[in-house]
Amino acid sequence: MISLRFFLLQYKQWCEFLASKRMLQAALFLTFSIVLCTTPLFVQAQTIAHFTSSSDTPSGVPSQQVLHEPKVQWASRVVRVTSQKSNIGPYSSHQLLGKPNIFARAGVSNPCSWASGKDNNQIPVSITDNIRVGFDVPVPARQIAIAENFNPGAITAVIVRGTTPREMDTVYRAAPRAVPEAWRMLNIVFEARPYKVAEVELVLNVGLVQGINEIDAIALSTSTDTVKPEINTLKGLTNTTKPENLGKAVNSEYEEVFPIITTDGKTLYFCRKQHPDNFGVRREEDIWYAEITEDSLTHVVGWGVAKNIGAPLNNQYPNFVCGILPDGNTMLVGNVYLPNGSVTAGVSLSQKTTSGWGQPTRQYIQDYQVNKQLVNYSLASDGKTLLMALDRNTSLGGMDLFVSFMQSNGKWSPPLNLGREVNTAGDESTVFLASDGMTLYFSSDGHNGYGSNDIFMSRRLDSTWTRWTEPQNLGPSINSSDWDAYFSLPASGEFAYFVSEKNSLGGSDIFRIVVPEGLRPRPVVLISGRVLDARTKKPIGGAAIRYESLTTGRELGIAHSDSLTGRFQISLPVGELYGFRAEADRYVSVNENIDLRSLQKYQEVKRDLRLVQLEKGQSVVLNNIFFETGKWELKPESDPELRRVVDMMTRNPSLNITIAGFSDNVGSKKNNIELSRKRAEAVYKYLETLGIDRKRVLSKGFGEDKPVGTNDSEEGRQQNRRVEFIIDAVAMTEK
Repeated sequence: MISLRFFLLQYKQWCEFLASKRMLQAALFLTFSIVLCTTPLFVQAQTIAHFTSSSDTPSGVPSQQVLHEPKVQWASRVVRVTSQKSNIGPYSSHQLLGKPNIFARAGVSNPCSWASGKDNNQIPVSITDNIRVGFDVPVPARQIAIAENFNPGAITAVIVRGTTPREMDTVYRAAPRAVPEAWRMLNIVFEARPYKVAEVELVLNVGLVQGINEIDAIALSTSTDTVKPEINTLKGLTNTTKPENLGKAVNSEYEEVFPIITTDGKTLYFCRKQHPDNFGVRREEDIWYAEITEDSLTHVVGWGVAKNIGAPLNNQYPNFVCGILPDGNTMLVGNVYLPNGSVTAGVSLSQKTTSGWGQPTRQYIQDYQVNKQLVNYSLASDGKTLLMALDRNTSLGGMDLFVSFMQSNGKWSPPLNLGREVNTAGDESTVFLASDGMTLYFSSDGHNGYGSNDIFMSRRLDSTWTRWTEPQNLGPSINSSDWDAYFSLPASGEFAYFVSEKNSLGGSDIFRIVVPEGLRPRPVVLISGRVLDARTKKPIGGAAIRYESLTTGRELGIAHSDSLTGRFQISLPVGELYGFRAEADRYVSVNENIDLRSLQKYQEVKRDLRLVQLEKGQSVVLNNIFFETGKWELKPESDPELRRVVDMMTRNPSLNITIAGFSDNVGSKKNNIELSRKRAEAVYKYLETLGIDRKRVLSKGFGEDKPVGTNDSEEGRQQNRRVEFIIDAVAMTEK
């Protein structure tokens, strides 16, 4: 042992540290000195080595120093397990990683937990199982919390381990026995060890507690405050907002499910089961709809009486709506409608025609494979992204959420699993992607909630579609102790429509509720208008509406104008510079743009789209080419517009054009003519670089001549600062 003289010397040096106010160093020095004075010399050498090197760490523990020590953390990796009910998926050891999954349903077998692989009805009572887990940050632990969600009481010992092999203690021992509770949160509080805890090992005597022994989660805490399972809700969320039953105009004594609200919030589509007005002898399930109406006398706005949508979408088989595009003219419906009048599994699209909804057309999904007939689909606002809830071979458990993308050949890509942040070993279903293309709403029985099935929200983090924020429970105003599912929002994100059996008129009903700000999607702009012939001003029905990013040139979505009125509607998320246009046979598009890169809130914009007939003498404004103020160099955002001009001229080899530049009346007439000439010439040269024969294109600057708007306002002057192309000659070869 170290002599008293040595101890006093160490104590004197510690006092000198205190006098210089180096309190942290003093505390460490004192601790180190006491260890030196009370341990054998060979242990001292090891301790010194531990202070100077961190290379001796258990598997998976990072060697670099971590400054932040969380108060509570949940197990992040499995170090060792002696048995498990399955190696992957439900009941495997990785299921107990992270926070408790479905602790609201504790007391029943939970596929989101680890279960022993040993049949305790056939093994000796002395047989034990061990599972050892690690944590991201080693901490001076004071508590271990273990979620025993099914048949608790089998844990006989809990061992903590530090960052070196010698750092190990048993902090809990108990005789295995069945406890009267259906489940329990076992909180083990202990004195702090002289090392940081990096791993926890459980020893279970699975032979003495009948039935499957399941562990849902393991927590490590630096505090003695009792660790409890929590539901991940929005901070500050209160239960003050009450859901509003949509009333007898929409709901009935029968079941209403699958509410889909249109982007403008004016029409609600849903499914109704067993109603006498349903098609077929069995009245199984039909698509219905209701519209917002205003009473002509009282001017009270409310929901009109729901109506059956009729044939061909409804027939004697179960029919259900899955989504509708912002244009209101394209609907995604369940099943494939066969020529003989029957249906088979799959999904279809229906277009609205002059006489109503058209016959649904089958959608082909590559590598489409499911293990159960129960499926859910949802069509994103861009018309090119299909969300699905499927039970298939690549699922993590039961039903998982997948995404598929429209390909150039009209088929959908193989379903891509959205990943472990969203999907669990339980069932995820009733998926809905908000108009922003980023915010996902879905129901799940595999995330911690208030009832047997709750509704959650998660936000996409990147373009991989596999990285998401931790799902947030939408809270007790929406989720009850029962089964809650289905969720749909208009573009404004102000109200949400969902299904619940609580306070219903009979079966499940459709409710509406105000969405808290923190649970709303990102803002979007809802653009609506008509597609018109530029010369006759008559509406053009059935035109394709395409919108794209002008910064990347990538097409982002597609819609269609109403076949009778020519009306269209698209929703564009904030944060991008967009170009959008209408397309129809024998017409040239007059493209529009809108800059949403700095917009912060939801807006509605009215803007008509014009189409110019492809004939001699017609002029088309190139709205989506851009120059710096007072300059004539084309900005990169101009590329998509000019490439479409090249494509049009390539498909019409007899087409010759004149590029015409115009300006407002600000500045001298000479300078304005020169600027407009150089801008027209820049376009002319760009077309030539893309392969257009210079003999087919002329360029000319008109300066402030031929204004199309007043020069007395900025809006009018902006209209006058333009570049057009004028059709000089064309033969009608385009289709």
